[in-house]
Amino acid sequence: SVKSLDLHPVRFFYDYGLRLSLNTDNRLMSNTTVSEEYLKAHQQFGFSYEDLKKIILDSCKSAFLPHHDKVSLLLNTLKELKLLDKEYMEVFQVEKLSSKRRKSKLSV
Repeated sequence: SVKSLDLHPVRFFYDYGLRLSLNTDNRLMSNTTVSEEYLKAHQQFGFSYEDLKKIILDSCKSAFLPHHDKVSLLLNTLKELKLLDKEYMEVFQVEKLSSKRRKSKLSV
């Protein structure tokens, strides 16, 4: 346990090369979701989109599952991340185009 979120060593662990996972431990007691924990990791500790994808894959690799099930989980997760990448890039391109249009209107 840490006194505040700012003091949590998660970034140090990640930068040191340790495999980690983000989770909720007990959703009813902590009143959070895994999605909120990933958002905190991004906002509070500066984890990038690529960092978060690596954490997701590391979590799969560390799952307490029989090897066959772990491989299946990893393959399914990779497929989902590939779809997410496509969606992310589409959103990023739309935002990039909107930003360029706003800048060009300002310079006119």
